[in-house]
Amino acid sequence: MNEALGKLNYPQSEIFTLLLENYDRALARYPDNAQLWYKRAMLLSTQADQAEAALASFDHSLAIDPVM
Repeated sequence: MNEALGKLNYPQSEIFTLLLENYDRALARYPDNAQLWYKRAMLLSTQADQAEAALASFDHSLAIDPVM
Protein backbone atom coordinates (compact mmCIF):
# COMPACT_ATOMS: atom_id res chain seq x y z
CA MET A 1 0.00 0.00 0.00
CA ASN A 2 1.10 3.54 -0.66
CA GLU A 3 2.85 4.87 2.46
CA ALA A 4 0.90 8.14 2.37
CA LEU A 5 -2.41 6.28 2.28
CA GLY A 6 -1.35 4.19 5.26
CA LYS A 7 -0.99 7.38 7.29
CA LEU A 8 -4.63 8.32 6.71
CA ASN A 9 -5.75 5.84 9.38
CA TYR A 10 -8.56 4.51 7.21
CA PRO A 11 -9.36 0.80 7.33
CA GLN A 12 -7.95 -1.09 4.33
CA SER A 13 -11.43 -1.63 2.84
CA GLU A 14 -12.18 2.10 2.96
CA ILE A 15 -8.91 2.94 1.22
CA PHE A 16 -9.78 0.46 -1.54
CA THR A 17 -13.22 2.05 -1.92
CA LEU A 18 -11.82 5.59 -1.99
CA LEU A 19 -9.23 4.69 -4.60
CA LEU A 20 -11.75 2.88 -6.76
CA GLU A 21 -14.14 5.85 -6.59
CA ASN A 22 -11.30 8.16 -7.65
CA TYR A 23 -10.42 5.98 -10.64
CA ASP A 24 -14.08 5.78 -11.65
CA ARG A 25 -14.44 9.58 -11.46
CA ALA A 26 -11.29 10.06 -13.52
CA LEU A 27 -12.46 7.52 -16.10
CA ALA A 28 -15.81 9.28 -16.39
CA ARG A 29 -13.83 12.33 -17.56
CA TYR A 30 -11.10 10.49 -19.49
CA PRO A 31 -12.57 7.19 -20.72
CA ASP A 32 -9.86 6.76 -23.36
CA ASN A 33 -6.97 6.88 -20.90
CA ALA A 34 -5.39 3.43 -21.02
CA GLN A 35 -3.15 4.15 -18.03
CA LEU A 36 -6.16 4.91 -15.81
CA TRP A 37 -7.85 1.67 -16.88
CA TYR A 38 -4.62 -0.22 -16.15
CA LYS A 39 -4.21 1.31 -12.69
CA ARG A 40 -7.87 0.60 -11.91
CA ALA A 41 -7.31 -3.01 -12.98
CA MET A 42 -4.25 -3.28 -10.75
CA LEU A 43 -6.24 -1.97 -7.79
CA LEU A 44 -9.11 -4.37 -8.45
CA SER A 45 -6.68 -7.27 -8.77
CA THR A 46 -5.78 -6.88 -5.09
CA GLN A 47 -9.25 -8.14 -4.14
CA ALA A 48 -10.11 -11.77 -4.87
CA ASP A 49 -13.80 -10.98 -5.31
CA GLN A 50 -13.00 -8.35 -7.96
CA ALA A 51 -11.17 -10.62 -10.42
CA GLU A 52 -13.74 -10.29 -13.22
CA ALA A 53 -13.87 -6.51 -12.86
CA ALA A 54 -10.05 -6.41 -12.92
CA LEU A 55 -9.97 -8.43 -16.14
CA ALA A 56 -12.57 -6.15 -17.71
CA SER A 57 -10.46 -3.10 -16.83
CA PHE A 58 -7.34 -4.76 -18.25
CA ASP A 59 -9.33 -5.46 -21.43
CA HIS A 60 -10.36 -1.78 -21.68
CA SER A 61 -6.76 -0.70 -21.22
CA LEU A 62 -5.48 -3.04 -23.93
CA ALA A 63 -8.29 -2.10 -26.32
CA ILE A 64 -7.17 1.53 -26.07
CA ASP A 65 -3.44 0.86 -26.13
CA PRO A 66 -2.42 -2.69 -27.12
CA VAL A 67 1.24 -1.94 -26.38
CA MET A 68 0.63 -1.36 -22.66
